[in-house]
Amino acid sequence: MLWVFLLLALVLIVAFALVLAGRLPAVPQPTRERYIARLPERPSAGDVDQLRLPVVFRGYRMDDVDSALTTLRNRIAELEAGSVAGPAESPESG
Repeated sequence: MLWVFLLLALVLIVAFALVLAGRLPAVPQPTRERYIARLPERPSAGDVDQLRLPVVFRGYRMDDVDSALTTLRNRIAELEAGSVAGPAESPESG
């Protein structure tokens, strides 16, 4: 059992040395850039297509995702309730 721990320690030391020597890629730093653009209050399909959430160290920022989902939920509820003013434009009428 001791030899397993010694082998594991050796692998970790060699991997660390290779990272320091530049032979293995280091873990990329999380992005600090935040996208300012958010969905408008009444998003269209094009707005959703253009939505880009920044990827950070542990995935996406929860507040960005929550904001986008809340906006989309409200818009879908509005459409389901039939409270949209006027008929929706079809792609053929544009």
